[in-house]
Amino acid sequence: VTAHLLDDEMLNFLKGVKEGLFQFEIGVQSTNMKTLEAVGRKTNLSKLKKVTEEIKSYNNIHQHLDLIAGLPGESYETFKKSFNDVYYLQPEKLQLGFLKLLRGSGLRQDAQKYGLVYQEQAPYEILYTDDLSYGELLQLKMIEEMVEIYYNGGKFLNSMRYLGYYFPTPFQMYEALSIYWEEQNYHAIQHNKYQLYKILFDFFQHTQERVDVSQFKEVLLFDMYLQENVKTRSEWNNPSIDPMDKDKIRDFFKDEGIISTYLPQLVGYNSRQISRMAHIEIFQYDWIDWMQQQENQMPMKKKTAILFNYHDRSHVLGQAACYKVELI
Repeated sequence: VTAHLLDDEMLNFLKGVKEGLFQFEIGVQSTNMKTLEAVGRKTNLSKLKKVTEEIKSYNNIHQHLDLIAGLPGESYETFKKSFNDVYYLQPEKLQLGFLKLLRGSGLRQDAQKYGLVYQEQAPYEILYTDDLSYGELLQLKMIEEMVEIYYNGGKFLNSMRYLGYYFPTPFQMYEALSIYWEEQNYHAIQHNKYQLYKILFDFFQHTQERVDVSQFKEVLLFDMYLQENVKTRSEWNNPSIDPMDKDKIRDFFKDEGIISTYLPQLVGYNSRQISRMAHIEIFQYDWIDWMQQQENQMPMKKKTAILFNYHDRSHVLGQAACYKVELI
């Protein structure tokens, strides 16, 4: 999709389409005008920004934006800006690709002009350019892996947003994470999904030594429960629960009136069955309000019971529906 060419009539139509019906792939490639001119692309970046933000507000369409490293005129510094520009649009997926100079392509013919050095065998991927060194390209490869794991998977969205408060730009956050990942030799080991949460927590502790980690522990737990009804919790993130709250949660799932209000799809199931298809977690911060507000503010300290409904998931992100509940 060429986002900047979508008109108001099309946007109005898209606003009403069924959630999850469409997925848009938008090839941004770069936000550096010098680079776009070199590859012959005429992109109205301000219109593209406006359109993608508008579609994002509909909450019904998965947007996949891509950037390409190794293009003419794109240095490590200008790629940082391209990355940040696209990341701030909050697409559901941010794909970092690497230039391939296919036979017969215009850029392959102009390779000498732009100092593009690429693999002699397929896939003819870029190795370095006049503007981007081989070492910088390798660093971008590691950053791409971090984005793939911690952003594109959709499992850490709130954790990464919170982590972003502690870094000047998104690029610097992923750059620091990629360096830490390599220092720990994590790139040479397979990790299960729970280990990925622990690695992110360890990274936070490593980079923010004087910061209270309790908030970050909670937002990681919040992200975990948005994905699944976690039954086995790790030692590093297993907060104790008040016995009275435990009783209130048990009573919540036994109350047919409450179930018909909050979980109408689960009416008719017994409380044990319902507790497998839904979960209530007590947090010390209000993550629902924080998730919904646009400003870069820290979450409010307020004991909050959050209900996760795994029977009702977003078709765009796959997350469980969640809402605040009162425990009586």
